[in-house]
Amino acid sequence: FCTGAMRLATGLLLGAVARHEPSFQEPDPHEYFGTAGQMNSVPLRTQDVSKEVFDRYAIKGIPIVVTDAARDSKMKEWSCSYMHDHFDGAKFRREYDGREENFEQMGEDWTTKKIPIKGKKLAPGAPRYQPFYWDIVKAWEGEKSRGWGPNPKAIVKAVKGNTTVPYFLEASNLKEMRDNPEFWFQPPETGSLAHSDEHCIPTIATTLSGVKNWRFSHVPPQPHPAGYFDGLIYTYNKPSPHWDPLYSFNVSAGEAIIFPPGMIHEAKSVGEVCASSATYQFSSPAPTVYWRSWWPRLRKLKDLKHCHGVVAQWATLGGGPKQAKPFAEAEKAAKALAQKVDSNKDGKLTKAEIKKHVRNSEKLALDALNYHDTNEDGEVALDEFVLNYANWAEVEHEAAAAAKKKKGGKKKRSEL
Repeated sequence: FCTGAMRLATGLLLGAVARHEPSFQEPDPHEYFGTAGQMNSVPLRTQDVSKEVFDRYAIKGIPIVVTDAARDSKMKEWSCSYMHDHFDGAKFRREYDGREENFEQMGEDWTTKKIPIKGKKLAPGAPRYQPFYWDIVKAWEGEKSRGWGPNPKAIVKAVKGNTTVPYFLEASNLKEMRDNPEFWFQPPETGSLAHSDEHCIPTIATTLSGVKNWRFSHVPPQPHPAGYFDGLIYTYNKPSPHWDPLYSFNVSAGEAIIFPPGMIHEAKSVGEVCASSATYQFSSPAPTVYWRSWWPRLRKLKDLKHCHGVVAQWATLGGGPKQAKPFAEAEKAAKALAQKVDSNKDGKLTKAEIKKHVRNSEKLALDALNYHDTNEDGEVALDEFVLNYANWAEVEHEAAAAAKKKKGGKKKRSEL
């Protein structure tokens, strides 16, 4: 999972750090994701996965299907039929009909409803019928005008109370997960169009009934400036088609797919019954290696523009300059920072040293360690830190320069 530029020797002392030229090279996608040069691949399917093994996949942002993910879930019986019967009167939304309001209602006949998606260019194999979406926990207070049916507060309490952390995830994710669930209800052949979310952290989507076919496309090296909102990727064909699924696979009831931020995804119900699924985001572990490895393209992705500060925290150990410097200047800044953080002067940065520097934030210290620990030996060698910091700064500096040039161009045109 390391690029040639990042295969580094470890344990060098500060004065012995080699000079690096700005040469950030992203990995080969097939090598990084383990797809053996094949498109429409199937991610690893596993069960009884340990936290240690799962964390390695999550940190690197490699999709993984856990086939027994729902074994301890209080929601494992929450099929479309269950939701229909137990939340009678609650309202939810039909996607792609041009309206934000919740006009569908539990208790009514929607579990077999198929309404064509109109007004959008659809790729071969993409869903042709509209799915249903329920984000009551996240949205009912701030978006009351959408209409949620009777007693939404009680429903929110029920959803939060039945939210559990899967056995392979850190228990510390519970509070965050209780605040961000989404439910998708998909009668056969309905589905969500390919899109990229705005989350900076991984997503876990558990199928509660039915079968869903997922297709994932990695973010292109030069993302479209308009981003990847619902189905837009199907229309982008220059310089080459942007929708080029790296993965295509099914997830059945009781199974979950976990995937990283930015991953462009599409999901279609392909079973004989309505597919119900619960989707959450979690922050521990953070996908730090994924962000570090694909920073040049992720930095350009409109959908993740609010994540830049998070990555800066990892790259610079909690702060960094207001304006990123060019590579050579960033190297000097990184060496000076390393000197400050390396309290025992052994040429390595430990979690304890990083934690002290970031005001005793356990999570930030761990995330920063994982971001910079290129060879995964549990410590950050000086040259690892210097190169990773400078690579981050180089991309950030180039992005700032490009934004300034674009702004200047717009100003000149407006003056004509």
